[in-house]
Amino acid sequence: LGSYGGENSPDDISRGLFAGELTRLPFRRCAVTSQRCVPRSTPTRGLRGSYVTNVVAYVTVALVAAVVTMVLNRPARRISLALGYTAEPDERKVHQYVTPYGGGGAMFVGLCVGVVVAMAIPALRSVITASHEMLGVVLAAGVMFVVGIVDDFRDMSPPAKTAGMGLAATVLYFAGATMFQLKLPFAGFIVLGP
Repeated sequence: LGSYGGENSPDDISRGLFAGELTRLPFRRCAVTSQRCVPRSTPTRGLRGSYVTNVVAYVTVALVAAVVTMVLNRPARRISLALGYTAEPDERKVHQYVTPYGGGGAMFVGLCVGVVVAMAIPALRSVITASHEMLGVVLAAGVMFVVGIVDDFRDMSPPAKTAGMGLAATVLYFAGATMFQLKLPFAGFIVLGP
């Protein structure tokens, strides 16, 4: 019906939404005079600068979480071996040697540290504190971590594991976690909703 032109193309707007730097302006009329188009938006800062700032912030959080996970993996391995928290080789397992568990604990701590670091970065603080979704993600990851530990110590039945996953999904749901679209690098947005 109506079309964007110039600086307000859909790609510019989606990049601006990604950066969280938009100011809404009044609706403008579409080609059909009885309908209104999507509101025009103009960035308050240059799109390129805010986009780079956010990418650096996200990469920083990912690197911190990865480094924390990697550093904690060795102590987790030693503690697992000392406690006998290991997977013994058998006909159902792929590995041929005793394999210590505990990597999940390092990953969970890495996730939590990553969230704390994200809250400390001004460009990401509003993303974390704007809703309860991130709290839901951390709690759901905690539920899955506990289910994994219980399953490692005593084999859980498939229905029990599924119940644990359902509990984690329920935590996400009640925390308000939603995913309407998926942004793939170099491919754009994929709309998941109707």
